[in-house]
Amino acid sequence: MKHALGPRLTIASGVFLAALLLQLGSLQYLSSLSKDQFNTETRKLKTQIAQDLANQLAAALTSEDDLAALIVLKSARGNHPQLYKAEVFEANGKITMHTDAGMMNKQTKAYKGPRPISPELSRTRIDGRPLTVALIPMPDDEDLYFRAFFDDTRLAQARRSYVVRFYLLIITTSLLLGLFTLYRVSRFELLDPLQRADVKAPIQQQTDSRHTQRVAGLLLSEIRHAALAIDRNNTILAANSLALELLNCRSEELVGMHVMQSPLPKPLVDFYQQAIKNPNQLSEVKLTLTNKAPSLPIKLTCSPASTDWELAVVSIA
Repeated sequence: MKHALGPRLTIASGVFLAALLLQLGSLQYLSSLSKDQFNTETRKLKTQIAQDLANQLAAALTSEDDLAALIVLKSARGNHPQLYKAEVFEANGKITMHTDAGMMNKQTKAYKGPRPISPELSRTRIDGRPLTVALIPMPDDEDLYFRAFFDDTRLAQARRSYVVRFYLLIITTSLLLGLFTLYRVSRFELLDPLQRADVKAPIQQQTDSRHTQRVAGLLLSEIRHAALAIDRNNTILAANSLALELLNCRSEELVGMHVMQSPLPKPLVDFYQQAIKNPNQLSEVKLTLTNKAPSLPIKLTCSPASTDWELAVVSIA
């Protein structure tokens, strides 16, 4: 069976590369647009997390439930992986609660200045790690403050992981599109009408084809040399016994097959293609088909000799 794989792969590869470049360009553009938005959203997220923790701690302290307050801090890092540490401290810097129990009653950076009304965000580094600090005054207690440290490295890693997953999705999508294109193109031979793959015809067309096969068989039975009958769709309609013997084929291996998908020798197929393209020219040539018949004159007859022909008879005289 012959296939025109070259053009198919070229088209499928072109679709894959075009889709890949288009999507990568779109991702790059969207990434540049969303960078500022990402920074804004992360600031809101940090502020919201710090505010929620401060409210939970304030509620526990107001009800004098120190155990509940400690549980809130203990589970804070588990619930928020980007949280590096958190602490509740007095204005003079004395730590009253901390995510690390060993830090309780120790000193931290005291808060100087007027008590803030809203959360304050700042940047710092601890052990070379970039952190964002959210400072919030504790509700219902003018002497207590809540400070949360967020690991910017983890946030950046999370964003990079998201972008990597997006890249993989784009590559996979482009590859699937290329494979789908290859599948669709594989159903049609390219460039040459003679290489167009057969598609299932409607019932009426199939009936007409069977009728034409019978007519072609009767026609070839009157020919005293090897001959094949081929219709305008390049389907082999009939082959007489001499042709089957010469080509060393069985009838079921030829009849009903597309010329390009049949076991016909390549020299005969090539000659047939050239003769069909130039039906008004004398179509006769000597070809080597088998070792037993090293030089056979091949004749092609189209009736009529025009682009509207319905039946071609390939004669091996």
